[in-house]
Amino acid sequence: MSDINFQELIDLSQNWSVKLDWSKAHHQIKGLRLENKPYPVSITEVEANLMRRHIVEKGCKSGFELATGLAISTLAIGLGMKETGGKLLTVDNYSEEHLQVQPTGPTSVWDAYPDCHKVFQSIRTHFGLPVEQLIISSPEVYSRLDRKFDFVFLDCPKDDNDLKRDLDGIFPFLAEKYTIFIHDSHCFTKAGEDYFAAKFGRLYDKIHRFGEVGQHFPLAVYCRE
Repeated sequence: MSDINFQELIDLSQNWSVKLDWSKAHHQIKGLRLENKPYPVSITEVEANLMRRHIVEKGCKSGFELATGLAISTLAIGLGMKETGGKLLTVDNYSEEHLQVQPTGPTSVWDAYPDCHKVFQSIRTHFGLPVEQLIISSPEVYSRLDRKFDFVFLDCPKDDNDLKRDLDGIFPFLAEKYTIFIHDSHCFTKAGEDYFAAKFGRLYDKIHRFGEVGQHFPLAVYCRE
């Protein structure tokens, strides 16, 4: 399967009810955003294709994503799961688009269907992705889970407390062998890193760092095989 190409996605979205565009800081953060809106900003092409390839290489078949956002990571994970015969559960409360800031602390579910959700629907339909979605907040989502996951992508934790909440929430639902990708890992202090290391036996690996040319915020990965 060919790699995800962001310019092709932008071109494709011209036929959708909601259009995509490059982030305003495209020279620094090569992500996508909603046309005429600053937030949320997606992961990069590099990150999207890295996760898709990882899913295929490892044969992952049960994915969990927090949060959907612009659905670019959903696309990457969904394409990987489509190739392995798996399925993805993606979760969001769409507070980031609603507030037009990166939310910190507890936020309630926005009771409207925002533009990001329309993009999600367009992407899922166009690519035929094996993806289901829950519109709900964390940690409430964890009481709704009913399966084990061998692939997890956390793009919601923005501080140590968020990280602890979501690690504790997803931990009982991890398969025997699994991979966890965590975005924005620069947000965590040593206390957050120590909590992760104590819970999983070692710290995650940082794939790249904040400010690297052509990259987004730091992506981290932990694999148990």
